[in-house]
Amino acid sequence: MSFRANFTGFARAFTSVHLVETYVPIEGRDGKIEGFFELYTEANAAMESARAATIRFGAIMVAGLGLLYAGLIYVLRRTQRSR
Repeated sequence: MSFRANFTGFARAFTSVHLVETYVPIEGRDGKIEGFFELYTEANAAMESARAATIRFGAIMVAGLGLLYAGLIYVLRRTQRSR
């Protein structure tokens, strides 16, 4: 996977694109590899989805740890009052 600022494909030119690069070997009749076929797949949607999921996960973790911390403070204050 790579990021390219500019990429020219068969159909059109792309700017600011995330690509999944796949190299398929081309074998000759004797079984030896003679070359490679390069296959590129645009992955902008997948990267945006991963970024959104990361932000959502981070927000859930911050909220959960905040609630845990608030619960700890509550228990400690309540313990100090009962003494």
